[in-house]
Amino acid sequence: MDAPECIHYNRNTDKLYGIQNGIVSRYSPSRDIEGRLLDIKELVAFNHIDGFIVDDEMYVQGY
Repeated sequence: MDAPECIHYNRNTDKLYGIQNGIVSRYSPSRDIEGRLLDIKELVAFNHIDGFIVDDEMYVQGY
């Protein structure tokens, strides 16, 4: 498995998230993918993703 391009750790929920090829996934402590949450390419036409945050909602920054 390739490493995610960006990661985000939510301290409040103790969850780790990663984004790879426009797909946001939740990871387990053993670094396995627990589930795919969102395919950003289905919603917007970003050429480059700078970062993201997962809280009660998901925020993605790109252009």
